[in-house]
Amino acid sequence: MKTYIDKKGYLRYKSNNRFIHRIIAKSIYKNNKYKFSECLVYHLDLDKKNNDVSNLTIITPGDFIEFSNKLSIEYEDSRDIKIQKYCKFIEDDNHLNLCFLEGILRKSKLPIIINEKDVSRLKNEINFERKFLKQSK
Repeated sequence: MKTYIDKKGYLRYKSNNRFIHRIIAKSIYKNNKYKFSECLVYHLDLDKKNNDVSNLTIITPGDFIEFSNKLSIEYEDSRDIKIQKYCKFIEDDNHLNLCFLEGILRKSKLPIIINEKDVSRLKNEINFERKFLKQSK
């Protein structure tokens, strides 16, 4: 089947416009609790054209809830409070953790795949909050 790269850099089939990474991930999805359509497929190496099974991870709404619960985040918490809680519990600001945080900040049901501009903005907010937390100890 012929493929093309869409505007966001994902490989798709020309015949039906379906994402190749989602088709591959669906073939290995084993969770009965959530429909696959409710899940996010994440490229571990951030290369949207690398659709090798070893590079894909499936994130369920349950994974997202677990991350949020780990931080003790309440829906009504302000943005600053959510970032403070993130800073207290998460030391590794890897891309996936930042996607989880962005999803929480946007009150989404799943992590939000973010671009480099969003990553930079979030890291600046996190660094500011970490400095503030250190000074207030």
